[in-house]
This record gives sequence, structure tokens and C-alpha cells, in this order.
Amino acid sequence: MRKTHVPIMLIAIIALASCTKNFSDINTNKLGIPYGGSSNSGASTALQDASGYLPTMMQYIYPSNGAPGVASWVYQIQQNFNSDIYCGYWMMAGGFGHGNNVESNYYLYQGWDDYLFDSWTSIMNPFLSIQTSAWTYPTPVNQTALGMAYATKVMVSVRVADAEGTLPYTSFGSSNTSYDSLGKIYNTFFSELDSALAYLAMQNTSTINVTKDYFYSGNVASWITLTNSLRLELAMRIVKANPILAEAQAEKAMTTGNLITSNSQNATFVPPFEGALTTLNYTWGVGNTVPGADVYSFLVGYNDPRLPVFLTPTNAANNTASRVPIGKYCTMRLGSVSVPGDTALSDYMFSLPGTGIPQSGSLCSNNPSSSTFFNAAETNFLLAEASLRSWNMGTFTSGAQSYYNAGVQASMNQWNVPIGNYLATSAAPASFTDPTLAARDISAVSTCSPNWADAQTNEAHLEQIITQKWIALWPANSPVAWAEYRRTGYPKLFPAYFCAVAPTISWGNLTVDNARKIMLPNNEYLNNTANVYNAINEYLGGTDAITTHVWWDVNAANF
Repeated sequence: MRKTHVPIMLIAIIALASCTKNFSDINTNKLGIPYGGSSNSGASTALQDASGYLPTMMQYIYPSNGAPGVASWVYQIQQNFNSDIYCGYWMMAGGFGHGNNVESNYYLYQGWDDYLFDSWTSIMNPFLSIQTSAWTYPTPVNQTALGMAYATKVMVSVRVADAEGTLPYTSFGSSNTSYDSLGKIYNTFFSELDSALAYLAMQNTSTINVTKDYFYSGNVASWITLTNSLRLELAMRIVKANPILAEAQAEKAMTTGNLITSNSQNATFVPPFEGALTTLNYTWGVGNTVPGADVYSFLVGYNDPRLPVFLTPTNAANNTASRVPIGKYCTMRLGSVSVPGDTALSDYMFSLPGTGIPQSGSLCSNNPSSSTFFNAAETNFLLAEASLRSWNMGTFTSGAQSYYNAGVQASMNQWNVPIGNYLATSAAPASFTDPTLAARDISAVSTCSPNWADAQTNEAHLEQIITQKWIALWPANSPVAWAEYRRTGYPKLFPAYFCAVAPTISWGNLTVDNARKIMLPNNEYLNNTANVYNAINEYLGGTDAITTHVWWDVNAANF
């Protein structure tokens, strides 16, 4: 069976770790990539040139097949088995030997979830090596590398912090690895972005060797633009938890007038090996991953021109016994894995990659737009929301509707599809038909349309903004999509059909099933016990569970 190919390797590795109990401390790189000594990773042994450590950090943004020491399944369990699922993009097509106790049924399997934490620990020593080199040998190359390293550290760390709600962030490397509140971590993020800009500005004409910068080939001006855009993203994330700081940091970013607002500025992840989507394509192609029902609902309902770029319709070969007609799109609803008494799902019946998804084995450079970490669409949607909030926009004064339209247009342009009359349509999301079980059919839960004129309130416009941002972030930027869903409640996603551990969440006047975080790592429970329990009590309300809200995930009105 194709479904067992990747999980067998996963289960074997995790089982070995479970049997030996040989858990390492947080300073250990569990994924096998040397900290600065491997010629394969490009890391330099000379302190005079620390730029060789950058690839070791950057490859954990989207761990891809072909990266030194990183197998294709690392992406699968670092991202695909958590944020990819919980934002509605992707689903697990099988139980991988765990029956219905899997993440897409709201069961957190710590042995897998630990790898997200590991992605953070794996960047910290390379960062410290770059920092030490820049301080000891303050050459233009080292200073520029440190600016990039600060920004990259935030890129990776925010995804882990947002998913787990706390990290031993400021104590890393010390004898007492105590945890920080997420509020403190965000304050540190903003300070680190300041440091990134300061170091980048020291040598704004210097470049790093093109093989050592997977985003901009050493273009310092582009890194400054990305860093400003990251600040705007993080500022909006905390708008409910700390509105004063959120507004101040957002305005600090916007008043620079220097943000990613066109696709030519996109932070595109182009390493000299497979990118995120080629790795995703592999897990998809072997039947481990299938597209989510919510992707179907919004894109089919809107007759979205990006749909055939993202997915293929079913055909006679892969449509056997499916309730979805040939030529239509077949996806999976959350909570559909190994449900007792259910008809077995076949990975052959689901929609496969569309024309915009590079095939497994393809170099990322052959299709660079497919692995975009930060795109112009996201910035424009952030500006649209900031305008709704009446913040000081600096030079960005076009108004919320204009930035909303620009965000949609930028996403269409990124995927090379014509926008047509999309922004004028009043179409609503489609209801979902399950391929094998009528009980899983469900009517659309959102009535939001792409047409700005169809909404009359700031809240309704926010739903439009976040819904379109969610589409524009698909398929690889799920950590942001999941965070935005938790922050705003949008887009409105289908509830899970079955929950192994039912996370019934009260959100305003609604009761929905939704994951709010993943658990802290098992090895931390074992080896950093006192600090873990202190963090749970101090920063997570006493509970480290899928239902626990992280600091910025505030159950309150958006306006």
C-alpha cells in the first residue's frame, strides 16, 4: 500500500526514540545537521566568514528533501501534521498505525509534534556562531550575515512559539533553560528585528555569496524590505493581546514606506535542492497527504481561477467508488481518519497536484513562486486590515478596499492566472460532499464573498480580508494561516467530523471545534521538568492541551 511508505520510516525512528528513552537536551540538533562544521551544509570553519552558517538556519523554514541531513518526512511532521491540518489546507489520509489517534482527529502525538520544537533548537547554535563571528570579526560579510540571521531566527522561531505558546527563548544555552511568556518572546522578536535592520544597514551595498542566501542571493535591500514586512505581520498578530504595542510596531513598519508590496519583492525560498512544494508533492503522491475540504469549499464556491493551478479534478482512474463525480474536485474533511465503521478511504480518489505544483524531485529553482515564504498579497491584506483599524499608515494611504483588491490581484499574478471579474462576484463558498460517507457531507459555514461591496461592517470586511489571505497563503504558508485563523476566527472552517479528543471551543457566540496549540515536547517534560510545569502554570493557564489558547489568541471581538 502506498500509504505506508513514509510513515514506516517515521514510526521506526520515533519508536526507537521511545524505546531507548535517550532524549537529548535542547542544545542538541536532533535532525543530524552539524552546527557549522559540515562542507555539505556550506558552513564555514573560519570565523572571518560566518555566512556559511546561514543555509543551516534557512533550511528549517521549509525543511525539504535534499537539504543536508534533512529527509523529506521532516517537513511532513514539522508542519504538515500540525499547522497544515489545523488551518484547513491539508489532511492526513491514514492513521499511520495509530488508528484514529492522529493529529487530523485532534489527537496530539508528541513523538511527531516534537519535531517542530526541534526545528527551533536546530537554528540556535548556527545563529550563535554567526553572532560570535560578527562580534569577534566585524567584517562587512559577517555583519550582513548577522542581520540576515536575526531575521531568519525570527522567521523560524515565531512559527514554533505561536504553535506551542511558550519557549525557553532568552535562556537558550544557559544552565537553567527556563521558559518565557509569549508576550516577552514577541518583545524580543521586535528587538531582534531592530538588530537585523541595524546590521543590514551597516553595509547596504555588500552581498553574501549567492549559494548561501536562499531568499535574495545576498541582496541586502531586499532583506531590509522583508524585515519591515515581518514586523508588520507580527504586530498584527498581537493586536488583541497588546493593542498599544501592536499599533506602535505596525506603524513603525509602515512609516518606512518599504514593504513587500509587489511580487518582484517576494521572499521566495529557493535552495539548491527541492523546495517545500516538491516535498509536499511527495507526501501527497504517496497518499499520506490530501487537500482539505475547506480548500474545496472556498475555491470551488468562488469559481476561483487558482483552483486548477492548485488541484486536479478527479478522473476515471482515481474516481473508483467515489461519491464525487468525475471531473470534480475531491478533498477530505477534518476528522475523517480511521473512523470506526467507516468505508476505507483510498488515496487514489482524491484530487492530485495542479499545474502550479512542482513534481517531487524537481529543483525549487524550476518553479520558485511555489515556495514563497512572504508574498505581496499578505502585505496588502495586512495594510487593508491596518486601514480598517485607522492606524497611521505612513505613505500607504490608498484605503482598505484598495489594498484588499491589490492583495487578491497580487495572488492571481503570483500564480499566473487572470483575475477576470473575481472581485465583482457575490459567489459564496460551496457545500462539501464526502467521497465515501454521506454522514460527513456538510453545508458551507461561510457566506463571505470576494466582492467588497457585499460587506457593510468592518467585521464583515475583515472576514473577506482574512479569507482571501488564507487562499493567498496556500499551500505552504500554513503557520501564518493557522495563526490568523486563531486570532480572528476567519476564514470560517468546517468543524471536524470526528475528534479523538474533542476540543470544543467557545468563540464569541459560536461553539466550534478547533485546535489552538500543540503540546510542549516530550523530551522537555522528561529533561526540563520543573521549567516546563512552571511555564504551563504561568503562561498557559495551567493546561498544555490542544484546547489551550496562546497569549495572543484572545477570545474577544476583533474591533
